[in-house]
Parts: sequence; C-alpha cells; structure tokens
Amino acid sequence: MPLDESCYREVANSDIYVLIVGGRYGSEASESKTSNAKEFYDFYESITRKEHQAAVGAGIPIYILIERSVYSELQTFRKNRENQTITYAHVDSVNIFRFIEEILAMPRNNPIEQFDRYADIERWL
Repeated sequence: MPLDESCYREVANSDIYVLIVGGRYGSEASESKTSNAKEFYDFYESITRKEHQAAVGAGIPIYILIERSVYSELQTFRKNRENQTITYAHVDSVNIFRFIEEILAMPRNNPIEQFDRYADIERWL
C-alpha cells in the first residue's frame, strides 16, 4: 500500500485536523501519480488535499492556517485566472489557489487564520 494511503486512513483516528497551507502545494497523490514532471499550471491532486478531503468526509473538526503572503496572492490569481503568463512569488503551483478556493467554498468546518510566523500558529491554536 502506498504511504499516502495510510495517511488518509490515520486522519479518521484524529480528534482534530490542523491544515497549514504555505507556498508549496505538495507531492502528487499516489492514485493519480504520473511520471511526468508537473509544471506550474498543471492540475494534480496533492497528498495534503486528499488528507483534507478525508478529514472533511470523517466530520473531524478542521482548523486551517494559510500563510499570509499566499492568501494575498490569491487575490491576484482571482483577477488573472486565465492569464498564464503571470509569475507568482510565493507559490510553486496554481493548484494552491484552487485548493484554497475549495476550502473557502465549504459551507462549514473551515475556520481560517492567516499567519506570518510559526508563533502565530501556536498562538491561534
């Protein structure tokens, strides 16, 4: 069994799920993994995104922290969604913005806090 599959199963044993979203989208989930290197605008599902989906599916309370610079760039992405010539300074994949938009669209269980430093995370939790 692929390692990431055990991560998804372990989510069900959690009392809470803390999601920290920074500038790296993460590794491709094993079930959809291809041998092709991913470019900035290529869509793929990350292990972190699938873990989050598992927490949502299990009804586990979720606390979401998003790096302030990434959250700020989300606004630039929204205004330039179709423009693939933009270079973003704080993210390694456009999929981060899609993931954040998915989180924001959730009707519940998505308290979001922005952070600059790890001390901000510790203080909020």
